[in-house]
Amino acid sequence: MAIGRKEDLEQARAQHLADEQDVMVTVLSDRQLLIPGFVDTHIHAPQYPNCGLGYDKPLLEWLQAYTYKLERKYRDLEYSRKVFNAVVRRTLNHGTTTACYFASLFQDASLILVDAVLKYGQRAFIGKINMTTLAPDDYVETPEETIKLTRKFIESVRSKIAN
Repeated sequence: MAIGRKEDLEQARAQHLADEQDVMVTVLSDRQLLIPGFVDTHIHAPQYPNCGLGYDKPLLEWLQAYTYKLERKYRDLEYSRKVFNAVVRRTLNHGTTTACYFASLFQDASLILVDAVLKYGQRAFIGKINMTTLAPDDYVETPEETIKLTRKFIESVRSKIAN
């Protein structure tokens, strides 16, 4: 990106580019602005359906009443796909070009979030949830399981990016 006088841009292009076709030039009018995308550093993607519910309980009670109940639904991969496509589209539509997502405890659902980010072209850091304590029995992993599954998640993401 270059900002400046057109003559300076032409000189820089001639100096640094072998082929003028390598670059697209867009000249903004006096009434246009160039605004960088937003970076959201903390998004719990599985909680997207809870947006707007408010916070009517202390944290641990809220987790029991709303969070775990909702997050169990991500075992259903079609549900995961629907929600994760929606959250990525919504954040992009509101100007978030880079996001740091907390995904799901469930490996396959977390990889669906990766697919959505790749599909829609959002830059993202995505982490699989690691829950080893302070959660219902059906929403925890042993430390050994969580390490193994996290390594597998990382390998799967790297494979998706390489392809």
